[in-house]
Amino acid sequence: MWAKLKVEQPAAMDLFETLWIQIMQLLSNNIGFSHEMAAFIFISCIFIPMILLSRTIWKMELPFKWPLVGMLPSLLWNFKHLHDWVTHLLNFTGGTFIIELPWMNRVLTADAGNLEYMLKTRFHNFVKNNYLNNVLRDLFGDDSILLVDGQYFKHLSSLTISALTSASFRDYSIRSIISLVHHRLIPVLQSASDEELIIDLHDVFRRFSFDLTCSYGLGFDPNSLLPNLPQLPSLIALEEGLEACMHRLVMPAFCWRTLRFFGLGMERRVRGARKTMNRFLGEVIESGKKNSVHYILDDYAEGRPMDFLSIIILREKESNNGILPSDDFLRDFSFNFIVAGQTTYVALSWFFWLLDQHRDVEEKIVQEIQSILIQRPKSREPSDPSPSPFSMEEIKEMKYLQAALSESLRLYPSTPIDLVESAEDDVLPDGTKLERGSIVVYFISSACRLKSVWGEDCGEFKPERWINDRKAVKAKSEFRYPVFNGGPRRCAGKELAFWQMKWAAASVLARYEVRVVERHPVVPKFGLLLSMKHGLPVSLRPRTPAFNSLGAV
Repeated sequence: MWAKLKVEQPAAMDLFETLWIQIMQLLSNNIGFSHEMAAFIFISCIFIPMILLSRTIWKMELPFKWPLVGMLPSLLWNFKHLHDWVTHLLNFTGGTFIIELPWMNRVLTADAGNLEYMLKTRFHNFVKNNYLNNVLRDLFGDDSILLVDGQYFKHLSSLTISALTSASFRDYSIRSIISLVHHRLIPVLQSASDEELIIDLHDVFRRFSFDLTCSYGLGFDPNSLLPNLPQLPSLIALEEGLEACMHRLVMPAFCWRTLRFFGLGMERRVRGARKTMNRFLGEVIESGKKNSVHYILDDYAEGRPMDFLSIIILREKESNNGILPSDDFLRDFSFNFIVAGQTTYVALSWFFWLLDQHRDVEEKIVQEIQSILIQRPKSREPSDPSPSPFSMEEIKEMKYLQAALSESLRLYPSTPIDLVESAEDDVLPDGTKLERGSIVVYFISSACRLKSVWGEDCGEFKPERWINDRKAVKAKSEFRYPVFNGGPRRCAGKELAFWQMKWAAASVLARYEVRVVERHPVVPKFGLLLSMKHGLPVSLRPRTPAFNSLGAV
């Protein structure tokens, strides 16, 4: 492949240079040409070679570098399937590629050694608070844990981890998950099943995740997942703001800053999204501060169930001699928590789409659920007044379900890309040289599909690759499988995310056969999250009575 490329590219460049020199000589020897003729010739010297070389160039394995515009034509040509295109490039080049555009160069990588070097070994040299901060700050805020570095990052990270791993939050979150699954999610799906309606499962999971994140995160229920599926401005604003910010990452800075200054195009959405979310979060924070009055530090120490925001207020108040944290701090913390929580709806949507494509995997999951239900003691029979058919112990026993979810996340990670900036000159383990200020974009979606890591079948959905001989879920290197990031920035909510996904998925699969509408186009949407562009319309049929009699309903 490399040999073929080396033959084609010089030949193409020789032809281009010959045409360019001849046209330039014609211009220099004929100064008396009119402006129109000169313009025509100048434009011709750009586009004629593009036309003549088009067949050769688009067949090349790597993007062709044009004069003036660099690799921009290849980027635009492949933009609709960006993640697949980059994955192809990185597989072809061994894991790293430098894309050269008129306004910037970007290092693209999915190499596990590079990721470990940037996210762990030299973590201090790969920062967020310059370029990425400028791009996302007006939506995510100055106190976003995603955009800060150094000691302030350590403080926010420690605060987040201590809250998420506390017994207080664990108990509160489990109660919230059980309640939302059985009092919101299942009734909405049951209504669609009874009336034989087609329902957008992507939208249902989006509302479910939003309500759940706000419930256990902020102590506030926005009630977006109701049978009539009401419009919720805050949820719409969140989605639009995240989509608009993603466009900034690929646009020249002067373009989106100009649009932001005049409030035009996608930039109007960012401004509107922040205002809408500020109004929503302002009410939530006021309520949260009032609720925090009812808690004392001993409640947290003793494990009294408590939402995430209340824990943060209590901990910050303790460390600041009784002074409440600012509303701006709480607003940014809350917004980032909500964004993190939205990753689960993306994961659940792709999971159910994959199950529809792989009925054998669905059958194995259903059999696992059935085997767990059979082992229930009499107290866990349908007459049991417990609001949940699954206990935490049962959720933990669902090994194959977790393997299938892990495999689904490998193929369709909720956050497909991330980036860092080199604070000083550096050299990546694969030899890529970085100057100070270099932007490195690491494609999580590509790292999870590298043939050198996952084999020739890396594009196939195989949960068995996660199961070892003892039928336990294998642990994977966080740099080969960076779905939850790695190093100091690894996701502290990974365990919570799996609880939420397993509870929701098992509860749905125990009750319904979920079938995607035939010939519906399922493609990723361009954004910070890998959501579905056209949603996921499905029909639901009840499971067989024999299965339900085991206590699943």
